[in-house]
Amino acid sequence: MKYELNEKKKELYALFVATNALGKEGAKVPWQDYDRKKPIATIDISNASQGKIYIKWNGFYHKKEKSYHKHGQEYEGAYRKIVE
Repeated sequence: MKYELNEKKKELYALFVATNALGKEGAKVPWQDYDRKKPIATIDISNASQGKIYIKWNGFYHKKEKSYHKHGQEYEGAYRKIVE
């Protein structure tokens, strides 16, 4: 993963760079066909000072199909800092 910060929009973009340990199923995925310049997720950090962020899951953009594959959609949602 690689992250890029857009301070003006208060957004953090998560970009796919490379794979790690793939496992049996991950080895079947054509990772070379996914765009590494389009964010797989956009993280709204406008409320980070209050301990809250929101992750919008875009998915992996398949260059040949010109569409997003939503692997990881379960990560989308609101997150908050746990105060102990």
